[in-house]
Amino acid sequence: MTASKALGIKRILLPWGNKTDFIELPQLLKDDLEVYFVKEYKQVYDILFGESPKDLERIDKYVNGKYVAATPISSESSTVNA
Repeated sequence: MTASKALGIKRILLPWGNKTDFIELPQLLKDDLEVYFVKEYKQVYDILFGESPKDLERIDKYVNGKYVAATPISSESSTVNA
């Protein structure tokens, strides 16, 4: 995190398993960062290339000084009309 601050990096992708370690970091290191905790490659792709609000809602993240849990996919939006 210190290197990202020095380089001016604002968006970081971390493996989902590192979420607890990140949350425990001092606030000074986390200020002004947008961090996504990804579980699979599709999430990485969505962040880097898609960035639709719907896609990003499904990823745990740390934005504006707060941890935001992923919004679960509702059964209504995941069903296909026949």
